[in-house]
Amino acid sequence: MSAHTVATWTSRSGKHTVTLYATGHRRRIARFTPARRARLVQSAGTLTHASKMPGPCAPSLPAGKGCPTGARLMSVPGSPCASCYAARLQVAYPSAGRAWERNLEALRAALADPAAARRWVYALAALLLEDAARLGETRVRWFVSGDLQNARHLALVLRVARLTPALRHRIPTQEQALLKRAMRKGLRTPANVRFQVSTPRVDRLTVWPQALPGVQVTSVSTGAYSCPASAPTVKACGGCDLCWRQDVATVTYRLH
Repeated sequence: MSAHTVATWTSRSGKHTVTLYATGHRRRIARFTPARRARLVQSAGTLTHASKMPGPCAPSLPAGKGCPTGARLMSVPGSPCASCYAARLQVAYPSAGRAWERNLEALRAALADPAAARRWVYALAALLLEDAARLGETRVRWFVSGDLQNARHLALVLRVARLTPALRHRIPTQEQALLKRAMRKGLRTPANVRFQVSTPRVDRLTVWPQALPGVQVTSVSTGAYSCPASAPTVKACGGCDLCWRQDVATVTYRLH
């Protein structure tokens, strides 16, 4: 579906308006009063606010429960998931864990019902656009915690991306098999999406098939790293956009 997006920020009465132009029809989907925001959050979940990230983050899912492959890797020594930072956050901040559980409930409702899926897609597009306009930032991070659940979930995420072409979506995942199957079946990745395939072992790099282009491979290292935000004294992306760039094939993070 072709789409064009306009995000407008206005300070009058503290309200913000997001308008989507989808298939040639103007559809104003959100005037951000507190009540309207609450309804959108009920449909799509709560955006994650990570101090390291420059822009909005899509709703996180519970560590483990929201990670089909990652849940298994959490018990594998030498896997980055064995020292999952999101699992530690859930323990340190129980309110975050409860919010992520509610996000998973909203997602499961969307995966089970087409009407709920439409609400999830449009609500999340509106929330991301509003946050991007407020922050003055187009870079979006998915899955601060959690991962793709299945092919239907992947399709919904890409629908959100197509509705927000002004935003740049970074989608890290351990679900390599899911992504390979989708790409071999002809998945069309929007130009504003950058998939990041995460290596399941520390100090190793996954070899991604050259026949499936457009995917960035990421690894976690106990030694050298290329991500500037991995430096202990930095802890923020700032102006670096390596993880969103289509011309960067690999990024290495420091194990934390």
